[in-house]
Amino acid sequence: MNIRSFRTAAFAGLAIAGGVTACSKDDPPPVAYVSAYLQPSDDNPTACNLSRQPILKVGDTGAANDPPTTEADGQSGLSVQCSVVPNGSGFHIRLSARTGTGSFALSGNVDANGGTGLFGSFLNPTAGVGTYQSQKGCSVTFKSAESGMDIPEGQRLSAGSIWAHVECPDAESQTGVQTDNGVATCDGTADFLFQNCTSE
Repeated sequence: MNIRSFRTAAFAGLAIAGGVTACSKDDPPPVAYVSAYLQPSDDNPTACNLSRQPILKVGDTGAANDPPTTEADGQSGLSVQCSVVPNGSGFHIRLSARTGTGSFALSGNVDANGGTGLFGSFLNPTAGVGTYQSQKGCSVTFKSAESGMDIPEGQRLSAGSIWAHVECPDAESQTGVQTDNGVATCDGTADFLFQNCTSE
């Protein structure tokens, strides 16, 4: 599959996710915490045109061993769309959080051990970053980069909720940003918590 087809399929999936997050007026809105960055790879730093660049900050990192503070869909211009649906022995996730200054999206399969091969997207138009998307697949773990702690097992993953960390190596510029090595590639990383998501 070429990059254009990959992008179309991936965002079609996220658009579907947005459709399934519709809830009744009695359901609580989805909420999110996101701390997302793009940064040079340790293995190939000259392939990235950025230093450590904040992409999206939603909510606040909690105190040690406490969940982060989240913000709700519709609060301060935030749009949250998410589903965490049981799938075999794990879950299929589709997560999206965006404001007027940046966005983060992630989709794929995870279980109690984490997950590999997920699709990730990072966008910050106000910083002139444009969109970067993973081409090799993202890996989800349950260790917070912000606090350095292992996320408590009972709070990591359940139907409608996920608290985790993701690494997306070699996320590629989708706007044709060039470096001496060709199209710019940076490592995407994020701590995140999504709750009140669609669970079926």
